[in-house]
Amino acid sequence: MKNCLTYIVLFFLTSLNAQAVEIDLKSATSLNQISLYKDSTFIEDTGVLYKEGELFTVLEETELQHPDADQKQKFKWYKVQTPDGKTGWIFGDGLAVHVSKNYLSTTLKAYYHKKINLGNGFESATAWIASIEGRDNFHAQDYMNPLYSEYYLVITNNRGKSVIMKCSGESARGETEVVEIITKDLTGDNYDEIIIHRKTKNVGSNIDEREIEIFTMRAGTLSSVFSENLSLTYEAQVPSPALYKFIEIEKQAIRIAYVNYVNCNQYKALKGIKNDQPKKERCLEYVVSYYNWNKKNKKFENLYGDSRSVVRGISKQSTYLKSSPNNNGSSMGIVQKEEKVCIIKHYEEYQLIQGEKQIIHWFYIKNAKGEMGYIPAQYINFKNVEHSDLLNLYYKEAPISKFNWRANFNDFFITHFN
Repeated sequence: MKNCLTYIVLFFLTSLNAQAVEIDLKSATSLNQISLYKDSTFIEDTGVLYKEGELFTVLEETELQHPDADQKQKFKWYKVQTPDGKTGWIFGDGLAVHVSKNYLSTTLKAYYHKKINLGNGFESATAWIASIEGRDNFHAQDYMNPLYSEYYLVITNNRGKSVIMKCSGESARGETEVVEIITKDLTGDNYDEIIIHRKTKNVGSNIDEREIEIFTMRAGTLSSVFSENLSLTYEAQVPSPALYKFIEIEKQAIRIAYVNYVNCNQYKALKGIKNDQPKKERCLEYVVSYYNWNKKNKKFENLYGDSRSVVRGISKQSTYLKSSPNNNGSSMGIVQKEEKVCIIKHYEEYQLIQGEKQIIHWFYIKNAKGEMGYIPAQYINFKNVEHSDLLNLYYKEAPISKFNWRANFNDFFITHFN
């Protein structure tokens, strides 16, 4: 009876202590294992270490930023109160500090002190946004040094332990922006997973990189269980006319589908297709993959690999198949109006027409009789693929440069939740 009473009292005191955890503008969390110092220098290390995800209270901060131990970056020092009641200084490259709601994007504002149920000890946790902010240390004059920042979604439970997910950031290499965050139960365990959609633009790159990543709680750690780069390329650093993979997410399942432009040496949908003009041609294939939640391994797995098939279309008018992608080619057969065809190759060539530079597109196709040849791309409509409307518009009014081709990304990302 005494042991039982003791347990009840301890449980009650623990609960009271758990309820005492508060998140405010003075809160900060460790991004990795960090050291506590006696002052705002690296000279006097106390030898006290704190693990990732510990909760600190910021008491002071230096006015200026200081070089890190390698002299490569600059951050502030923060005087903090530690979880075990000590006082000391922590260098700012390992401490994410609470960000005021006024400085957050609309997407991140939605998770400002929001209650989240992730399970595994985070059943009634609080979400908040924290950041590290500094500069790369390239020049003696700070105004010449590029900004360096990282923003995190931090989720803290009632025991003051936090899990951390990087959302966005800025550095000399480029900029990453969080576009959307969704919290839903994807695995069927009645606890939320986190879906994050990021957009990245690297310096010197013309590609708008899009990424979807899914996180779940596993053994007290926020773990990535799925990630996919959704940006499609025609060639290195050149966007594809299809732009992005189509991704569909529902409970315990993910489907990805896209029209891929590949070097014909890598084409797998049909056998015997030659790489005739690699600088002007790409082969088209329709790629589909499915991911299912594996409860045992606790991750989304692609069990059957990627399905690669021929891209289908339908002719808009009757015309001749040509032996080459020009009107001077010999006839290889006929395509009738509304005839179903296989679209095998995309061909493009720049021409000067009446003093104006234009891009001309042809498709190498296979008709219903099995005859193969070239046909002007504007004579064909794509059918039965997610990118049909987008590609039909592209070949109707193709821009001179693929870098000028745009579409609303929301058309490529669909979720189905009960």
